[in-house]
Amino acid sequence: MAPQEIAGLLFLACIIALGAGFITVAVTARRGPDDYETVTHTGYRIRRYWFIGLMIIGLVALGLTLPHMPYPLTRQVSASTPVTVVHVSGHQWQWKISPSKVPANRTIEFEVTSTDVNHGFSVIDPSNNEIVANVQAMPGYVNRLYVSFHHPGFYPVRCLELCGLYHTQMLAQLGVTGKNGRVPVASGGQPPAAKCSPSGTSLQISAHGLHFDKNCLAAPAGKTFTITFTNSDTGVPHNVAIYTDSSAGKSLFKGQVVTGAKTVVYHVPALSAGTYYFRCDVHPTQMFGTFVVK
Repeated sequence: MAPQEIAGLLFLACIIALGAGFITVAVTARRGPDDYETVTHTGYRIRRYWFIGLMIIGLVALGLTLPHMPYPLTRQVSASTPVTVVHVSGHQWQWKISPSKVPANRTIEFEVTSTDVNHGFSVIDPSNNEIVANVQAMPGYVNRLYVSFHHPGFYPVRCLELCGLYHTQMLAQLGVTGKNGRVPVASGGQPPAAKCSPSGTSLQISAHGLHFDKNCLAAPAGKTFTITFTNSDTGVPHNVAIYTDSSAGKSLFKGQVVTGAKTVVYHVPALSAGTYYFRCDVHPTQMFGTFVVK
């Protein structure tokens, strides 16, 4: 049984005991007033056993769950311990994580803050959907969290603090690299396979709920073309930018960032044949796809 399930069952047992106490009080209250000294003596005796019982339950819960804590204690991270520092900043509604890839089997120090409201920075294990790291992102304050990842892959990042309209869409990914310095492709995080072909020089794409409505765009090689981009997210900035690959190291075109709701037409210069990558520069880990030129 997972530690979270044990803690949940203990919490349920406490709630049942508390409810039973309220029911007992409600039933006995109908009998009329009792002798005050008798009630006081009985109450103090029950209180003593109740306190001892709570202490036992608390110690058992602590003993069962503490060994499974995912975070090494701060005092264990000494000056000689190799540490990779990752800067995390929460914004409505996106995460900025730098660097976005970290090595496995190494202590990672997350420095987490926010630029607006409180967010809940949570890293999820992709194999079982359990939380492996969680800390508050607070404006004006930096929380530090030490974690070590033992399995390479792309770990989803979510916000677990209700922060506004698109709270559920505040998603990102943290890549954990293996011995070869790469994140396994099978774990995700790559642009989808190219499944579209050019059908003219007038392309259309829209954004809603921090997602593009297409994961593949195509344009003819050697011809200028337009992209009609509709940003349907009111008050949220987006754009469409084209890069040579998912590393976004070299840009081929960067569209103007527009705040929704608004439609803009991008005029893109001719591109050589190839398979490229497009994304929203404001929300790069949430909004991306494959760009085909042929």
